[in-house]
Amino acid sequence: MSETNDGISLLAALKGAKFDASLITTFNATLPFYEEVVLRRLQAAESRHNVVLMDSVQCARSWATPSLRPRLAGSAYALIPMAAPGAFHPKICLLASKKRCALFIGSHNLTLSGFGFNREVTTYIDVGPDADPAHKLVLSHVWSLIREWLRTQEDKLAPSVLEAAHRIGELVPQATGVESKLSDIRLLGQSNSGPSLLEQLDRAMPAMPERVVVTGAFFDTQHALLKSLEARWPGAAIKVIIDPKTVALGGRPKGLRSQFVDARELWSEQAAHYLHAKALLLDFGGSHMLVAGSANPSRPAWLGGERANFEAMLVRPNLELASSRFARDLALGFSAPAMDDSELRAIPITHQESENDDETPSAPVRIVALAAGTSKVMIPRSESEEFAEFVVHMEDGSHTAPAALERSEDREAIAELGEKAPAVRWLELSGRSGRLLRIIVHHDDALSRGVARSYRTALRDALAGLDFSGANIESLIQQIEKAIFDDPEQVVLPPSSIGRPGSSKQTTTAPVRPASLAVHIGETASTRNSRRKRLLQSGSLLEVLDALIYRLGQGLPKSAASITESQPLSEEELVGTEHEEATQEPVAPLPLQAVDAVRKRLKQVVSRMIKQLKAAQNETRPDLRVAKTRTCAVQLVAVLSLVREFRRLRHLPQWRQVGGFIDSETRQDLLSQSMVILFGRSQGIACDVRADDSEVQEFEELGQVRALLAWLAWDIGHSLLKRIEPMAQKAKKDHLVAAYAYLYELLPAIAVDEEDAMQLSSSVRMTNTPTADEGANGENWLNYHFKIGWEVATAPAAAYPDQEGIKAGDLMYVPYSNPPQFSVVIDVTAQDICLSELDRERRFTRFAWRPESQDRALLQASG
Repeated sequence: MSETNDGISLLAALKGAKFDASLITTFNATLPFYEEVVLRRLQAAESRHNVVLMDSVQCARSWATPSLRPRLAGSAYALIPMAAPGAFHPKICLLASKKRCALFIGSHNLTLSGFGFNREVTTYIDVGPDADPAHKLVLSHVWSLIREWLRTQEDKLAPSVLEAAHRIGELVPQATGVESKLSDIRLLGQSNSGPSLLEQLDRAMPAMPERVVVTGAFFDTQHALLKSLEARWPGAAIKVIIDPKTVALGGRPKGLRSQFVDARELWSEQAAHYLHAKALLLDFGGSHMLVAGSANPSRPAWLGGERANFEAMLVRPNLELASSRFARDLALGFSAPAMDDSELRAIPITHQESENDDETPSAPVRIVALAAGTSKVMIPRSESEEFAEFVVHMEDGSHTAPAALERSEDREAIAELGEKAPAVRWLELSGRSGRLLRIIVHHDDALSRGVARSYRTALRDALAGLDFSGANIESLIQQIEKAIFDDPEQVVLPPSSIGRPGSSKQTTTAPVRPASLAVHIGETASTRNSRRKRLLQSGSLLEVLDALIYRLGQGLPKSAASITESQPLSEEELVGTEHEEATQEPVAPLPLQAVDAVRKRLKQVVSRMIKQLKAAQNETRPDLRVAKTRTCAVQLVAVLSLVREFRRLRHLPQWRQVGGFIDSETRQDLLSQSMVILFGRSQGIACDVRADDSEVQEFEELGQVRALLAWLAWDIGHSLLKRIEPMAQKAKKDHLVAAYAYLYELLPAIAVDEEDAMQLSSSVRMTNTPTADEGANGENWLNYHFKIGWEVATAPAAAYPDQEGIKAGDLMYVPYSNPPQFSVVIDVTAQDICLSELDRERRFTRFAWRPESQDRALLQASG
């Protein structure tokens, strides 16, 4: 890994290298510079699949200036405007191939200045086959963060455009389970949900810093970050390095303990260059921590909230100052003299709260996708209602005369491009109001040329090509069922030590509770993920599993044959129009026979899964039990993913009237049986999924099972917020207690694992009812249950004791359990208390803790 700011050059990294794909994120960009310089270098390096994610406001401003408009966007590369609550502000460059990835994380925009003239900070990580596991882990976290950002754009972008970005993930390697030599390098990432950058930094710090240096080019009007740092670190001396000539100070510094330092005095040899780097250097007395990347010292960048930026920062704890020129330069700020009040008053004030706060562009930019062989661009009614005509702009810079927009029956605008459609780059819509709308045309066939077609890609394309008729979906389920249950030999075999005479079986049925939570970059998540690997390494089941989790999870697109015809409104077009029912239903209802066939097929898949779980539990030979259990874990992930996707499909206009495909009884049976058989503390088989290899703490699929089972509990309606009334009927009380037991079993492990928490969050969001109220309810459920999971995961052994007032549904420490376990109270009297262990009940004499021989196995419902 190259140290920050030590002569790093993206263009130099491309020289003589070969990559298959690239993805660059940027706040603003000089798109002609990208096309004429960077893209040419990428193509010379054999990168045929290139994607740029750019802040949508800045993208619109680029289009307002003719000399800054791109010519090749949508054809030679995918340009995706990204909308964020504040600003889309990360600066990441990912170069990927099958054997090697190169990653740049820094402060540089995709501009000529950012690449060659400004004072920037950038970290370069080269991830090859023999790369340090910490680097692979950072790369994996970066891709997870990019996926999360892309998820927020699903209602704005065509599926084929999103797929252009997601394809790059096929080249990103999984983090290995090998012990890392640099395990403390971490990523901080901010989106519109989850903890803020500052909260994540707090979790990564070993102690309170004694001295802090901050540098950046933009501050909000209230200097909120500096005030937060002063409040959190009251004993720290804080210096802020700025360039008075170029800094956007936001407001006059008032009431601050922090002292400002003139960068021109500190780094006089670089005074002519724009100070654009963003970083913090923390001194803990015996060690230093460098935090560098895209985030300016402002509220939107660091503190989250309603106007949060999307950002990416890299944390380098225990950094030797001598190893990094940039860190050494920052360290000079510790002892540098502070600017006086007259010098501060001489700095012009911008009065901007965030990077995108100045005037809104007169013409926003949107994206459409043009399928191969078509010449009509369909523009949603919500975007095009006030526009009457359009001008077509070609690749060579020429444009046509204004032409009238046509209208579909659903009032979508239709722009007919004619025979020149393949050469069209963008459209400009206008109307009587004088407003303009610019549409970037992405050509699906051009973006897909040159992309290596693996079996997985072919499968995903085949799935995407299916239309929504009942017969085709039933065929899809049949294919997936066959791959899930009839091709299990690809699952990793159990270690050879299992089943050998004298070998001891792992008896712990629950993971050791972590000491702390760090959803994005904390010790537990990093350590755990770096020691996870897949049970499933290859085969058709892996391809179907990945397709379900990743491809279908992004939303099934329209089939190519249906694009040219008038279609009901899509999910994207439904936003803001949920109550206009009359114009959004399919014209002809689907045959009930086809819907029933899909329902029966899905019920059969669930029933077959439950039988597989029972067969694994009833296996008496230890080696076969382990093998069957591990196969079941992978199969269960696929079945739960399939259930999730059909729960999402019920919201599409084509399917809303059928009332769903999987009834609540079937879903409840799958949840209950899976929880009892897998995680029951008496005979649960989840312990057989865990590895007894010291290098592998847990297989990836077990975490996915937890996240998907927690999603299924949410989908059924289970919640820890539901009160268990003391006088409720026994059946209702037992149902709620069981739901509590399931959630308390799943949530602690999910809350402390980045990937599993992200999967639960994305599953809830993609299957939630598409209304504002239900969306808010889903977010409230996630926030509350992640909080509870964290509290249980970090609770000391003495937490949740038996005490006066304890009641059914409460959590209680299981006496003498090691590691400490907590169980849900089923019922309680003055003399004894009954606890749930999922597959049995245990009754104790209260306060004496003498286990009585009153255990009774829970009866499993017949499959």
